[in-house]
Amino acid sequence: GLAGARGPDQRDEPLTRARLLVTLGRIHERLGLYREAEALLEEALTIQERTVGPDDGSLLPTLRTLAWAYLQTSRLAESETLLDRAEELAVRHDADGRELATVLHLRLIQLMKQARLGEAREVGRRSLALLHRTADLEDPETGMTLSMLGLALLDAGEYADAEPVLAEALEVLERTMPKGHPQVAAAMNNVASARKELGHYAEAEALYRRALVDLEARLGASHPEVAVVHNDIGVVLGLQNRHREAEAAYRLAVVIAEGSIGANHPITAVYLANLGEACFKDGRAAEAEPIYRRSLDVARRALGDRHPIVAEILRGTSSVDAALGRPQEAEEHLLQVIAIREAVLGADHPEVGRALAQLAELRLAHGELQPAREARMRALRILTRSLGPEHEEVRRLRALEVAPPS
Repeated sequence: GLAGARGPDQRDEPLTRARLLVTLGRIHERLGLYREAEALLEEALTIQERTVGPDDGSLLPTLRTLAWAYLQTSRLAESETLLDRAEELAVRHDADGRELATVLHLRLIQLMKQARLGEAREVGRRSLALLHRTADLEDPETGMTLSMLGLALLDAGEYADAEPVLAEALEVLERTMPKGHPQVAAAMNNVASARKELGHYAEAEALYRRALVDLEARLGASHPEVAVVHNDIGVVLGLQNRHREAEAAYRLAVVIAEGSIGANHPITAVYLANLGEACFKDGRAAEAEPIYRRSLDVARRALGDRHPIVAEILRGTSSVDAALGRPQEAEEHLLQVIAIREAVLGADHPEVGRALAQLAELRLAHGELQPAREARMRALRILTRSLGPEHEEVRRLRALEVAPPS
């Protein structure tokens, strides 16, 4: 009889509970309590699937919120499975593309965490096209999303594509956030990094120095974020052959890092390696060697032998070995660098090209002409594609004299 009249309302109670669980899950996420959030959101998803079925569009917010929690606890395979489902539902149910843009943004984070840079680059481009169609350019969230997309392109070595995206992110954040906000300074740093990679060193240095002023005013001179910018300034000074100035910037970064994150942190190892490089390029190879050794020891203990940071330190160690008359050790270190970078970044990443260029120079200096020629040609192909034919590194590599076989 009358019980049948309640049919349309029978789903209300479990769905109300599911909505409450999702709300609680989001609150726990905001507090950084991701494990607790996962349990709440998993229960909500189970209730929703049982009540409305696994293919209902109303599951989208729960799927992406739970996927975000999994990303924070490095449950990357589970996150990918949820994002596959969310993307499929968004394509079917999301008319204006906003949900799909959010799902693609999460997918981008997942791929970056897995170092799947080629896939991340393609997802970034899809996400960028959707963002420009659906997003509010007066919302700081849009600026932060643009930053994430630009960084994906930057990390994948697509510097020319990354720069305008990062510049747009900076414009949005400068318009929508308070002057001197750390997010604005971070966006400034990102644009500077892209311009540095493109060879626009003076522009990059000016942006880094602006970011430094803002961060010191907001966070204080001893904050680890301030050390990051001192290090970045050191890099761009070194690229302009201002090695003594670069050394001073790196020493500041090391002092701040040792006082804030500790002497055995891998980021401290990076700053030490850069300090070693500045000493080496200033003609002080013997002084650089113990700095590099200390840096390599810290990085290997913290990260293992196959990490990109370890590869970068080995690249510098190779230069010191060559300068101190140890060419065989120098080549062994460079071959390790290339192997690590190919495994982590992909065979055509510009950092692989840079290591190959260094290998070509080393082999040429010791009369190994055919191996030098092979390394140079591969480096030239990779770097021309990613940096452009007129980039300083490409021009220097083209000018490298490798005599033809007699």
